[in-house]
Amino acid sequence: MRYFPGYEKSHEGEMRIYFHSLPEDHRRRYAAVEARKIGFGGVAYIAELLGISRQTIYAGMRELDEMGKDDPDHPRRPSGGEERIRRPGGGRPKEVQRQAGSETTAE
Repeated sequence: MRYFPGYEKSHEGEMRIYFHSLPEDHRRRYAAVEARKIGFGGVAYIAELLGISRQTIYAGMRELDEMGKDDPDHPRRPSGGEERIRRPGGGRPKEVQRQAGSETTAE
């Protein structure tokens, strides 16, 4: 088992800046790529470095795996389109939908 000592502090800072400049879907996949580069312990290290959950990194890994099943030179985004960040149905419900379901009668 090989121990990964971590990146230099300056490189970690650049990674954080770049990570926060990306849209949500790209963040997941970037974190997954970095974790895979490191290998054993990479998920834990990148999760702590970037301040995200390990589950987010695993979701990025699943998305990368799905993208690899298509044409590797022209992968299809997991969200379904160039303009989408989340899959259809992902994210918070619209305010109107949340309020419609919360109507109660006061006695």
